[in-house]
Amino acid sequence: MSMDKIFKNNKEWISKQLELDEKYFENLSKGKEDSGTRLGI
Repeated sequence: MSMDKIFKNNKEWISKQLELDEKYFENLSKGKEDSGTRLGI
């Protein structure tokens, strides 16, 4: 697969994610907190 095709597919995927949830990447960047896996709890 060419790099041009990879970048095209990536842009299409990003567009689809933003159509479903306009804050998808903002929420993703917040990370995930799973308090049950902390030591000492």
